[in-house]
Amino acid sequence: MCRTERPMMLGIVVLVAAISACGTSATTTSTIAETTATTAPTTAIPTTSASPTPTAGEETTTTAGATSTSTPGPTVIEVSVAGGEVAGPGQVEVSLGSDVVLRVTSDVADEVHLHGYDVFADVEAGGTVELSFTADREGIFEVELEDARLPLLEIIVR
Repeated sequence: MCRTERPMMLGIVVLVAAISACGTSATTTSTIAETTATTAPTTAIPTTSASPTPTAGEETTTTAGATSTSTPGPTVIEVSVAGGEVAGPGQVEVSLGSDVVLRVTSDVADEVHLHGYDVFADVEAGGTVELSFTADREGIFEVELEDARLPLLEIIVR
């Protein structure tokens, strides 16, 4: 390659990198690389594919170089009861309109009740039950083992 081709090649490599960083599709990047390869057949320019760009309501998770886009799931709250003692967060704040899954494990059979939403489910001794709801009312809502009158936590919706 002669000296006058190097600045042009460097400019093309920078252009390809800039386009990739802006979220342009791999097709555009590939086309630029193919054009470059046609004008300078002795030099190979590596092409890169753009990372997926999340759309509204999606989040991107990157793990060890792999990128995946997924729709965020519900807020999961876990509480357990053993020997009359509650293990869990005590209070949890969730956003108005969010989906929530309350997962309760208990060593006694009882009814789990989310007050204010009138969501309830029976849990067997040694079992786990899930209550799902949409947090569509603002306020502070108590969750309890109904028969034992044992408060499990408060959910704050804002």
